[in-house]
Amino acid sequence: MKRTIAIALGDNGHGLATLRYDVQGARENAAFEYDAEWLAAEDRFAIEPGLPLVAGPQFHRKGRHGSVFHGAVADTEPDGWARCAFETSAGSSSAPLKTAGGPLPH
Repeated sequence: MKRTIAIALGDNGHGLATLRYDVQGARENAAFEYDAEWLAAEDRFAIEPGLPLVAGPQFHRKGRHGSVFHGAVADTEPDGWARCAFETSAGSSSAPLKTAGGPLPH
């Protein structure tokens, strides 16, 4: 599965970067690339220290239990509980999600 996502910033959706994600079996990788317009903008800034303002794709090595994405992008991923909820709901759309306190309302 390959996905390409445009990343925008602010209310006007100013183009910031492109994120490419690829999964082949157990292997996954992601590349973050600032848009040329962002790199040329006077008010540009790096969204995190691990993503310097340079042209071209930037990769992040996945840690043992970490994300394949850089921290600024990984921080937008669902946490463990939300992942479980998504996976549960994807498996059966008619089954209610359950928590320790009982099923969640629809």
